[in-house]
Amino acid sequence: MTLAEFKDYASIGAFIMSAGGVFYTWLTARSKSNSEDIKAIHSDFAEVKKDVEDIEARLRVIDSEWKHLPDKETINDLKISMTEMRGTVNTLNESLKSIARTVGLIDEYMRKDRTK
Repeated sequence: MTLAEFKDYASIGAFIMSAGGVFYTWLTARSKSNSEDIKAIHSDFAEVKKDVEDIEARLRVIDSEWKHLPDKETINDLKISMTEMRGTVNTLNESLKSIARTVGLIDEYMRKDRTK
C-alpha cells in the first residue's frame, strides 16, 4: 500500500466518519425533539388521568345515592297509598263537616236558652 492509496482510503474514512457524525447528530436532535413531545404528551395524559379519576369519584357518589332512590314499583305503591289517603281525608272532612254543623246547632241552642 502506497502513501497515495493510504490518502485515498483515509479521505474515504474521514468522509464516512463525518457523514456518520452528521447522521448521529440528526438522529439525536430528532430524539431530543421526540423526547420533548413525549414529555408533553405524558403531561397531557396526566391531566386527563386526573380528570378521569375526578369523574370516577363523582360517578361513585352518584351510584351510591342512586341505590337509595325508590324504583318504579315503589313510586307506584306510593301513588296508590296517597290516593287511598286522599279518600280517607275526604271522608274525614265530610264527617267533620257534619260534626261542625251539629256543634254549631248546639251552640246556637245554648245561646238561645241563656237569653230567655
